[in-house]
Amino acid sequence: MPDFLILSGQYLFAWALITAMLSWLLALFYPLSRKALALATCHVKAFYTLAYGLLSPLTAVFVLLVLMQPELADSLVPEHCHGDDCSPHSPALSATGKLNQLLVICVVAGIFWVVLGLVQQLLKGRQQRVFLETFSHSPAPSGYKVIESSSLLAWCSGLLTPQIFLSSALINTLSEQHLKVVLAHEFSHQYRRDNLRQWLLHWATLIWPRRMRNSIRSDLKNSHDTLADLAALAMATKNSAMVETLNRFSNNPATETEAKTRVAWLEKEQHKRTARLPVFSQTLMLSAFFAAWMGLVIFTTYSAHPLLELLVQ
Repeated sequence: MPDFLILSGQYLFAWALITAMLSWLLALFYPLSRKALALATCHVKAFYTLAYGLLSPLTAVFVLLVLMQPELADSLVPEHCHGDDCSPHSPALSATGKLNQLLVICVVAGIFWVVLGLVQQLLKGRQQRVFLETFSHSPAPSGYKVIESSSLLAWCSGLLTPQIFLSSALINTLSEQHLKVVLAHEFSHQYRRDNLRQWLLHWATLIWPRRMRNSIRSDLKNSHDTLADLAALAMATKNSAMVETLNRFSNNPATETEAKTRVAWLEKEQHKRTARLPVFSQTLMLSAFFAAWMGLVIFTTYSAHPLLELLVQ
């Protein structure tokens, strides 16, 4: 096998190793991140939850680029020598050794399998979107499409160009006011491209421990749903319209109490969002996040260099 293919595979291996190391480290500290955001608005929670989830693969790319610049990484890497050479250097990755080549090939094959799964998911989503487009129609002007169904359904489909679909049963069941509430919810998902955000987080946290992976994905989805519900609440002329709309999506009469509780909580969240954090507090929060990220970069650069040389040589 040509040396350049082995070296390319080794750099992919290095990225995968750093990503895996960061994924488990960040998953370990995620409960602390949740506590830090406990009093923040849902908008702030959504932003930092997604940013936190994307840190592993993105930081791994940044650290690998730093390691490839010996003069830049020199102060961050433990002093050591290779024979008589003690000058700053990139990780010494060797392209020889059957065991080394087998290890790299296995990791690259794993990355290829993940990419293949990602592509298959995109193609499947595209096929479903084409199917829905074929069997739906768009009342003009509306901004949504209607699909014939006896179930009460409303959802936003697509990543880059999301489209809203409503079932005919939902349109025939809800009043004009209730329908506006539902559409405000779905238009919020569409405008923010929440499907794309959740899709990115899904793949970025693929190798997190299951409990933490499910936790961060659920947190982001809940934040998105809360933002969409706030948009719906703003559209409702009365809180009772919001309660009735939430209640109509369930056949269980007991959910009316739950719907009222949800609306009351949304009102508090709406007030919290209206009383925005002072610019100083927002800047402080962003600065703290950036400082934590820089610390993560320094720690990862310091530990990744010797680890890579130990595993890939």
